[in-house]
Amino acid sequence: MEKAKQKNPYIWKRMGLELAALDTLIVRIQCDPDYCDVMDKQTLRRLYRLAKNSNILRSEAENRMAWFVPDWSTDTFYPVDREKMNAAISNFRESLRQAVEHE
Repeated sequence: MEKAKQKNPYIWKRMGLELAALDTLIVRIQCDPDYCDVMDKQTLRRLYRLAKNSNILRSEAENRMAWFVPDWSTDTFYPVDREKMNAAISNFRESLRQAVEHE
């Protein structure tokens, strides 16, 4: 573990955005009507637990960041402006859909 990296706010910001994007992706999968039509209740419950655990992970990472970055912000792991992230997730999901449809 490199001490310099622990104090690098850009690493924490990148991780925060990726974990927020992961949580958003899980929620979009949960809310997708096509997926809901094909999954059973047990699988949907597991997705719910996955979302819950990803939020626990974000909280623990935020607590760890607070030890190393003096001017940290909750926006790092819980971004208020999600426009770019939501667009990236939508593009990602659409590219997967197109890739599967063109097989």
